[in-house]
Amino acid sequence: MSDNKKYVLKMLATMKPRALPGRYFIASIPSKHATNKMLGVAIGAFKEPEGTTLYLKEAGLKLVQKIPGVKISKPHTRIMLSCLPDLEGYGFTGALCGILESKKTGVNIIAGYYHDHLFVYENKASIILPELKRAARAAKLELDQLV
Repeated sequence: MSDNKKYVLKMLATMKPRALPGRYFIASIPSKHATNKMLGVAIGAFKEPEGTTLYLKEAGLKLVQKIPGVKISKPHTRIMLSCLPDLEGYGFTGALCGILESKKTGVNIIAGYYHDHLFVYENKASIILPELKRAARAAKLELDQLV
């Protein structure tokens, strides 16, 4: 087994997925409205040519909804993975996407320094979370067999 395959198994085995409380939304606002106040209500932001994408808890929606030209997604659940990603290895994100594809759901993945964050439609979270936990157990078993 390649070192990278072991890396992917280690990442899957240690990901400890958990849904964070609350509802989350992804919004796009015209960049001219991306003030410190707007960015302050977001849990994350990304500047794009078409506007600024904000990741928001439901409480931040009231302020953002007033902006002309705002686009807001359906509600999402935020699933946090507790493994520490390492960009020296590759394939972890692909493995996650494969798990989600098997359940016919999309994902928006945000890689933080300490955690990866998966935003899935709220109505899919009850399907995805157990599947991620199952994949973590299966990866741990496979790693244990290598020892």
